[in-house]
Amino acid sequence: MPSRKILVFVSGIFLLSALVIGAPASLLGRMLEKNIANFSYGHVSGSLWQGQFTHAGYDGVSLGRVDYRLKFLPLLTGKAEFDLELNGGALTGNISIGIGKNYIAASNGDLRARLEGITNNTAFGLPVRGIANVNLELLHLNGEGCQQADFSLWTDFLTLPAKQFGGQGFPMEGQGQCEGADLNLALAGNGAEGNAQLSFLIRPDMGYKITASAAPSNPDIIEALAFLGFEKKGEQLNYVADGVL
Repeated sequence: MPSRKILVFVSGIFLLSALVIGAPASLLGRMLEKNIANFSYGHVSGSLWQGQFTHAGYDGVSLGRVDYRLKFLPLLTGKAEFDLELNGGALTGNISIGIGKNYIAASNGDLRARLEGITNNTAFGLPVRGIANVNLELLHLNGEGCQQADFSLWTDFLTLPAKQFGGQGFPMEGQGQCEGADLNLALAGNGAEGNAQLSFLIRPDMGYKITASAAPSNPDIIEALAFLGFEKKGEQLNYVADGVL
């Protein structure tokens, strides 16, 4: 006959399951609004277990419709993990998010972002525009900084600025990884007009550093990059900037 402890444990699991399945989605909405600054939504439907937010947004970024599914087993260890599907906003695709004590993790992500819809920041003094595609295996951050990172990114954000200065531009792609406690994204690209490399490093205090180099063959692009703050060294132009996100 099962011991009393086993029966209590199993009963607890069934009770927790019933609470999770039966709780309304509005409970999750209130929890998110209370604990995540700048999160908003128009309507939420379903249950705590599985549901949908419409007209969702975070910090001014439109997320459109967000379908979610809460994973049960991580709850037993005090963690919350969700599978998310995003549609109709500046960021679309699928991703899994995990939240625990002093950490957040993302995994199994396949995302597409409209850059002008997710950031008001500039790159080399120009507004960031274009598309970024992200394939994310794992990103784990805690209070001490970057713990694990493995993702790739493709973007055409150089195309519009290049065309403004008489060029064609080219896409850039690369990998994101931890460098100590810092998160670093290294991109590179090349085309008929030359090549470029870019490193974007984020520190635990949310300070960042951008390091870029380019070797363009188009004289108009060389002149434009010099105007934007690139310094010429031999056949290469270099750029360094830092700030706080």
